Amino acid sequence: MAKDVDYYSYELDKPMLGKILKDTVGMRPSWLWRIRRYAGTGGMGLKKIYQFIDRGLIDRRTEGFGDRALDGELSPAQKWLLMHLFLKDGVPEFIRNKEEDEDIPELVEAEEIPKSGISGMVGTATGVASGVVGAATKPVRSLTDMMSSKDADEEVQDGE
Repeated sequence: MAKDVDYYSYELDKPMLGKILKDTVGMRPSWLWRIRRYAGTGGMGLKKIYQFIDRGLIDRRTEGFGDRALDGELSPAQKWLLMHLFLKDGVPEFIRNKEEDEDIPELVEAEEIPKSGISGMVGTATGVASGVVGAATKPVRSLTDMMSSKDADEEVQDGE
């Protein structure tokens, strides 16, 4: 049987070294498989899927899912991660409807979008990313190089 434990960061990415260097949320791929199987038998209603996850992967009204599934409780972060992983693969083919899906209803009461909003967050993320890239691309100096550079600086000061 394949390894049935995965770890994801709180930013919902999968760390290369598991939980060694980051705080993580643990989950089992078999949980996700159970949710997908449930969605296939119970329909794709988001509320119904959320309730299934929230109740600990159990639905006594649906055949095959009425027995206790977990030997403990899911944390709020685990529930969030399961919803994310379930939804991230896109809109299932059988619930797509081009005419309905492209109709965009207006809000009854308009919400003001903050000026910093999404574009502000993107700008901040871009700035942080470019700083990280800049730091990562600077040449690495050996201890010998750094020491000889220090010696050269001292000689210049002494010669003044």
